[in-house]
Amino acid sequence: MAYGAQGSVLYYSSSTSASTTVDAHVGEVTDFTAITGAAAVIDVTHLQSTAKEKMIGLCDMGQVTVNVNCLATQAGQVMCWNAMKTRAKRKLSLFLNDTGITQIDCDAYCMSMPITASVDGKITRSITFELSGLATFSTVAAIPTH
Repeated sequence: MAYGAQGSVLYYSSSTSASTTVDAHVGEVTDFTAITGAAAVIDVTHLQSTAKEKMIGLCDMGQVTVNVNCLATQAGQVMCWNAMKTRAKRKLSLFLNDTGITQIDCDAYCMSMPITASVDGKITRSITFELSGLATFSTVAAIPTH
C-alpha cells in the first residue's frame, strides 16, 4: 500500500536534541530525498584468493536533501542557514505521513543551501544535510503541528 507524501514535515533543531517547535520547523518543503547512504565495500582479496573477496564497511546514512520555496525569514530556513555558517551539528527530525506516522531522527550538518530562480518560475532552495551516525526510526501518534 502506498502513502501520500502530503503532510510530511521536517524539523531542524537548534541543538542535538530533537525539537518540534515553530522555530525548528523548516517551512514550505516541496519534496525531499532521505537516507541516501551506503556502506563502503572493502577489498580483502589476497594472493591465495581465487576471486575477489570483500567485506562491508561501516553504515553511512548519507544525506537528506530538501527542496523548499525560498523564504529568507522563515524560522526553520534561518535555523538551517545559521547552522551551515557555524558548522553546527544539530538534530534533524522528519515525520512521514504514513499510517503509523514514522519519525526519523538523526544528527546532521547543514552542508549547502543554493538558491535557484528562473524565468516564469519561483525562487527555491535545495537544502542538503550530511547525516552523522545512525538514523533512528520510531512511530508516533501524530505529526506535530506548528
